Amino acid sequence: MSIVTEKWLSHEFEYSNIVRGRAYFKSGRVITYNEEWLPNGLSIQSIVKGTKLYKVNIHFDDLNDLDSGFYHCSCPQCEEWFECKHIVAVLYHHMSLQ
Repeated sequence: MSIVTEKWLSHEFEYSNIVRGRAYFKSGRVITYNEEWLPNGLSIQSIVKGTKLYKVNIHFDDLNDLDSGFYHCSCPQCEEWFECKHIVAVLYHHMSLQ
C-alpha cells in the first residue's frame, strides 16, 4: 500500500520538481532503494543519479498524517529549497512498488 499519491505530491512539491522527478524515475535514475516499514511509519533511503549520486532520506512518523514527513537530499537544490526532483523520483519509485 502506497501512502503517497499524485494528489499529495501536487500539494507538497513544486510542479517543476514533480515533472522532472517523474522523468528521473521513468529513466531509471533511482539507483538504490531501501524501505523499512515501522510500527506507525515508513523510512526510505535511496541513491539517485543526477549530476552526481545523491543520497535521499524520507521518513514518515505517522502514516495517517503525511505532514509528519521529513525528507532530505544531498543535492544543492534541497539544501536551499528543502525539496528537489530526486526526492520526487524516489517517491514515484515507492508508488510503483505498491
